[in-house]
Amino acid sequence: MSMKMTVSNDEIDLKVIINDSKIAGDNILKACGKILKARVVGNLNAIRTNIEHRHMADDVQSRIVKDKFGYDVLKVGGGSATGTKWHIVNDGNYGNQGTHFMDRAIERSQPEIEELIDEELRKAGF
Repeated sequence: MSMKMTVSNDEIDLKVIINDSKIAGDNILKACGKILKARVVGNLNAIRTNIEHRHMADDVQSRIVKDKFGYDVLKVGGGSATGTKWHIVNDGNYGNQGTHFMDRAIERSQPEIEELIDEELRKAGF
């Protein structure tokens, strides 16, 4: 990812740059949420054993929230029905090994996300 800015005269309208950056950031977060959610659902469906019962793959949520500093943050995780079990299935515990479905989803989608970020910044003029 890189950023390039060209100044044609001495005046730079910072409001335009801030607004364009905000729009690009929002588009990036929404698109990354879709990409990661699809990868997580795919990884969870790969370990699914019973199609008839509710599974973690049926309860994946992608949402954008503000952190304690006011920044927008993308969170992909389980909903109210299965969210408390995600860390056990992903990381494992003393009784079983973890599947690391979140780690694999993030790792495999990284090139696609980097390309998306470059494209959105190019659209914004950076």
